[in-house]
Amino acid sequence: MSQVKINQIEINNRAAQFIEDKQYVEAIRLLENNIGLTSSNTALLYNLAIAYEGVGDYSQAMDFLKKALDSEKEKKAEILGEMAYCLFKQENYDEAMDMCESALSVDAACSRVWNLKGVLLFLGKSYEQAYECFEKSVEIDSSCADAWFNLADTCELLGKKEREKQARAMYDKLIKGE
Repeated sequence: MSQVKINQIEINNRAAQFIEDKQYVEAIRLLENNIGLTSSNTALLYNLAIAYEGVGDYSQAMDFLKKALDSEKEKKAEILGEMAYCLFKQENYDEAMDMCESALSVDAACSRVWNLKGVLLFLGKSYEQAYECFEKSVEIDSSCADAWFNLADTCELLGKKEREKQARAMYDKLIKGE
């Protein structure tokens, strides 16, 4: 394995640890200082986008996600999902919904994207459709606490008391780490 490839892996691993520890500025500093070394590395571009999301710079995050999308087709749905999230955070709800649809057309098993689509539908007062999205999200990934929370709130609004109770119990269990 070449020295450049080893350095790319080390940089990405260190950056991912900074992101996990919510040390976003450190991750940005590390990645930007080494971007010339690994500018075509999708993982680096993706991690840089996530770090920028962490500091609330969704415009910069979008720029790096677009670059990552251009260089990677294997994780296209995941990248499109992150782009949808950035658009959501910028309150571009219609574009975020379009990006969710694009992500799900590539890979319909993206729990986080189903959850985000549900949030967007909920904000648009399409509660039954939002409910269906949250159900799909927890069906795909039963450890997605946000989706369980959103499902519970939607069930409450729709009068689905038993499902609301189940969703709140699951959310509480996940939050407590049980």
